[in-house]
Parts: sequence; structure tokens; C-alpha cells
Amino acid sequence: MYSYNKNEKVAAPALQSIRLLDQVRERVRYLHYSLQTEKVYLYWARFFIRWHGRAGQMRHPTLRVLQSSIRQQKNTAHPS
Repeated sequence: MYSYNKNEKVAAPALQSIRLLDQVRERVRYLHYSLQTEKVYLYWARFFIRWHGRAGQMRHPTLRVLQSSIRQQKNTAHPS
């Protein structure tokens, strides 16, 4: 017989799109969210991208410090 385990999660299908906003759109539609919710999610994704810049150019000073710290750790990391 079949047993149902509610703790077991089913993996979502792989995203077909390459572009980030298309991936957001695809995932929101997969989850059957409303059109208005999709628009809001896309708005905030665009806002976040514009605020932080593209290609890792971050505006907020704390994020710049974090980014440079990560870069330094990568450069000084010892190979195992």
C-alpha cells in the first residue's frame, strides 16, 4: 500500500529560464500565486537589483565591507 508522509517535500521542477526575473515569474506561476502577487514580487526583485546594482556593485557601505571581506578571505584561504 501507499503511505503518505507529510514531512516529505516534493522537489519543484527545474527552472527553464535563464534570466532572473523570468525565473521569479516562472516560480510564482508554479506556486499558483495571483497575478497581482506576481507583479509585486517582480517589482521588489527589480527594486533590489537596481538598489544594489548589477554585477556585484553594492551601494550600501556595510555590504561593501562584507563584500571586500569575503574577497580577502578567498584570496588568503589556505588550500587543504
